[in-house]
Amino acid sequence: MTIKQYLDDNKTTEGFVTVTEILPNAEKPIVRLEKTWFHPQGGGQKADRGSIGSSTVLHVAHNGETVDHYLDSVEDLIVGKTYPFHIEKSWRLLNAVYHTAGHLIASVIDAESTGLHAVSGHQWPGEGRVEFEGDAADLNIISDLLRTRISEAITKDLPVTVTGDPFGERAIKIGDYPPIPCGGTHIRSLGEIGNLDVSSVKKKGPRIRVSYDAKPLTDDSA
Repeated sequence: MTIKQYLDDNKTTEGFVTVTEILPNAEKPIVRLEKTWFHPQGGGQKADRGSIGSSTVLHVAHNGETVDHYLDSVEDLIVGKTYPFHIEKSWRLLNAVYHTAGHLIASVIDAESTGLHAVSGHQWPGEGRVEFEGDAADLNIISDLLRTRISEAITKDLPVTVTGDPFGERAIKIGDYPPIPCGGTHIRSLGEIGNLDVSSVKKKGPRIRVSYDAKPLTDDSA
């Protein structure tokens, strides 16, 4: 079992971790840690990137109660030893902005009595989208409303907070919008969003898809 420390603290991007298991015979060697601050890919969010010791972290994935860190090499790592880790800050920030932006879009649509409710989100940079089900009004009206409310929320710099038990019933709350269950990383407030552009609102089969692009206000150094 890995303690998923990023659920309680998704701001730490460097420190020390203890190796508990090494699987060198996999296609890409896997390291498991006592605790990890690396966010695994899942929940609509890309995995963190960075390093453990002198090894580069290529990918991070959930494996039941364990988190697998795929590295370029494990030659310098030993089970039971502690090593420095580094998470790429600019990549973490970009993913956090995209994830929070997806929550904001879902919150606005759910709160505005549009007849729609969010059912899924995909917050990968360059591929951001939130899908809704329900009986929609005019999509142009929804698009205009969404852009207006997003602009207002970002201007107000609404806070983004974690509610509930971070390792249990964890949820993310933006301002006074209802909390949304989530295991991802997020920014502290909407003022960290430099730009959030709703690129399209269109019908995709039985659903309504809102596609978007986002970027941080500042590009945090790696």
